[in-house]
Amino acid sequence: MLRIVAIACVALLSAACLQAQETSAPADPSKGSDWPHWRGLNYDNTSPETGLLREWPAGGPKVVWRVPILQGWSCPSVSGDDVFVTMTRFDTESHRQAQEEIMVCLDAATGRERWRTSYPISYSYGSLGWGMGGVRATPAVTDKHVYGIDPLGNVKCLDRATGKEVWGKSLGAEFYYGKHMDHKGYNNSPIIGNGVLVLHGASGAKGKGNHYNWAAGWDALTGKQLWLHEEEGPNAKIRYPDGGASAVLITLNKELCDLASYNGYLHAYRVSDGKEVLKFNLFPDGALMTGGCDLLVAVNRVVVIPFGTFLACAEIDLTDPALPAKLAWSSQEFYGNGGYHNFVHYDGYLYGVNGYNTDGNNVKGGVLTLECFDLKNGKRVWSQGGIVHGYSYIIADGLMFLRTFQTLSLVELNPEKFVLKSKVEKIHSVDTIAITDPRGLADCVMPVLSRGKLYVRTPTELICYDVKDPKAK
Repeated sequence: MLRIVAIACVALLSAACLQAQETSAPADPSKGSDWPHWRGLNYDNTSPETGLLREWPAGGPKVVWRVPILQGWSCPSVSGDDVFVTMTRFDTESHRQAQEEIMVCLDAATGRERWRTSYPISYSYGSLGWGMGGVRATPAVTDKHVYGIDPLGNVKCLDRATGKEVWGKSLGAEFYYGKHMDHKGYNNSPIIGNGVLVLHGASGAKGKGNHYNWAAGWDALTGKQLWLHEEEGPNAKIRYPDGGASAVLITLNKELCDLASYNGYLHAYRVSDGKEVLKFNLFPDGALMTGGCDLLVAVNRVVVIPFGTFLACAEIDLTDPALPAKLAWSSQEFYGNGGYHNFVHYDGYLYGVNGYNTDGNNVKGGVLTLECFDLKNGKRVWSQGGIVHGYSYIIADGLMFLRTFQTLSLVELNPEKFVLKSKVEKIHSVDTIAITDPRGLADCVMPVLSRGKLYVRTPTELICYDVKDPKAK
């Protein structure tokens, strides 16, 4: 069955995502900004900060601090001078049985632990798909609270100042139909908009055994469910539901909406009451839809990447969803990136990793390239090899901070050619990380940028680098 990758190009306000979070950045990006939830302020792996170093010293940027941490695939979240990190403790013998879920709050200036909260948890390798990375979801931070979700679907709202639990709930109890759930567990990160906690997910057998995808909103202060959408998968033979992606919030017709892609459609739900205000068919009938990266809102486009081999660009005006959609362009130059991270967008071009894995048991296996695509027509502009699994990237100030396993690189975003400015190698000492290794595939964690500090999570540490240019005004 054909596997599809699509790019849906959608007209919307350039500031659409700025209203989607409760902790806003300072007005002057040169003074720094928060990274309060998964993928940053605008859910696009981008920071508005400026005045960053254009090149690094020979040994890399200055290390401000580094602290040991336990396993986890989640990114840190940074708000003000607080850094929040989630992690999972496994048994000390086999490293395959999860025993404890932990969230810590660190001082951004020193790395010193301010508080720690934890609770027991139990799952083992093989019960949650590939890899033993531990917690997947990145916490979301507001002025007073921090929200987390573990791989089994336990949602916790904690007091930001103390770490004490305000409320909690089990999505597993609500969304496990039969004995199934998304094969990687709950890896969708919580998102807060206008006082509503929004999550996506996928559940197993219901009725005749088809998989279901769902989107739901809860009152962020009380945990009361406000709305729920469930949609049966189009094909009972689909092995995995495509519910792993996290929410993206946009402004549609001057209303905050949750944008999602599953079952071959682009959906938009009004955050206040869950009303579906858009449902657009992105993919041909019969297309196999599994997994998928989070959506990328890029000026007037929405980039959608499930697993697959085909790019298509559909155009629709989100200021008036009643207008008919049309196909803007299509391409077969994309051959699947393994579903780790979406592209990033800068000045009309998309930058990201393209390729496929040749060795399912080792993150170093694969034929991977960093590539640049023209957002207008989907044409590939350039391609640079040498990328290994364990990759991730964010952008700021016209620069890409690129992780490739043990290497951290600084790349200038240039639509004409690949420009490597600096790199530092061996940022951690773990030489190889196979997917079946108990240490897990932790090197795919994205860096995080806040107030001139770059936070990089390795398999064993959280490292804080100073990437601010001291000469910048």
